[in-house]
Amino acid sequence: EQFVIQEVLAEVKYANYNRALEILRRSKDVFETEWLFYFIEGTIEASMAEYIHSMSEISTTIKLSEGSTTYRSSGEIRTTIDYSRAEEGLTKSNEVNPQFSLVWYNRANILAQTQRFREAIDDYTQAISIDANLPQAYYNRGLTLIYLQEIERGCLDISKAGQLGIVDAYAVIKRYCEKKKP
Repeated sequence: EQFVIQEVLAEVKYANYNRALEILRRSKDVFETEWLFYFIEGTIEASMAEYIHSMSEISTTIKLSEGSTTYRSSGEIRTTIDYSRAEEGLTKSNEVNPQFSLVWYNRANILAQTQRFREAIDDYTQAISIDANLPQAYYNRGLTLIYLQEIERGCLDISKAGQLGIVDAYAVIKRYCEKKKP
């Protein structure tokens, strides 16, 4: 199991996501715990989706003719990331072992990225109920609540994230949580 994980991580390090998934899926039977397999698979799928998306964000280059000047489009490129396979892997991992906080946290991030904010809040809450010292879950849940205009609840989470070590939380508190003086 450890050897397979190391081999998979080596491929992920160099963004060889398809190769990493191939190695992982070929070696599924060596995993003693099924939830770990699904967690790794879902995480790789999410990383691959984000990598593909980042490539589409690069400015479009138009080459007019051989040897000519290239022009970069200044228009905004909008694409949608398909997280469905990543979400599926993380959901399977949760079904097998619902007590691993990072699976809930990672799935919450995917739900938030796909604008399913209430579901994301539920998953962040589940991650926190398993590990009350997971600062990123408080931080992201807080940001999501603030986005949904639940400022007071969001600020409580952001404050907790700051107490647990997320320094960026204090800038968010200053911007959204401190009462403006007349």
